[in-house]
Amino acid sequence: MRKYFIALLLTVFLPRRLSPRAERLDLRPQRQMLQIGKTFTVSVKASSSGTIANTVGADIAYSSSLLDVVSVSGPSVITLPITNGFVSAGLVSFQGGIIPSKVLASSPIGTIMFKTKGTGTATISIASTSGIYADDGNGTNLLASRGTVNITITGAAPPPPTPPVVTPPAVNKPVIPPPAIIPPRSTRRLTSRPSLRRRPICH
Repeated sequence: MRKYFIALLLTVFLPRRLSPRAERLDLRPQRQMLQIGKTFTVSVKASSSGTIANTVGADIAYSSSLLDVVSVSGPSVITLPITNGFVSAGLVSFQGGIIPSKVLASSPIGTIMFKTKGTGTATISIASTSGIYADDGNGTNLLASRGTVNITITGAAPPPPTPPVVTPPAVNKPVIPPPAIIPPRSTRRLTSRPSLRRRPICH
């Protein structure tokens, strides 16, 4: 009987353990194969299995030799941002508090627009410094799964072929002589010359 009583006390007064961690940070790209010089967006989302969270830290590492960050935008579940979209060399950071604390169900963290600048396979991943922190008074990191995306970047598309220049065949046109030019008639009035008198011939 005493053994059962001790077991009951332990069940009531010991702090409850958190459920197995199933929280994750996902990356959702719109495309996975692009040409050099193209832009694309990656959405960062947080999901939890039912545990209430009050803080999120999502550090997104990317291949800076192949990608440039064009812009960082929302929407975001973070209501008290600390480094909401801070960009450094090869890293984009979203960190801040969630007020009020809540269960995260595919909640948006932020959106990043990238531009490809080199050929190869670029990697975008959630860094190990990231976390989803429980509202349990201890800030327990619940993150169990981190997303990764591989972007294949190919060379620029070849220019479209130049259409051939088609020269129309020569057309022999009939030679038309120019019209005859008739000089205008003179309008000057003709006057008669005075008659010459013949002089007598002296012998």
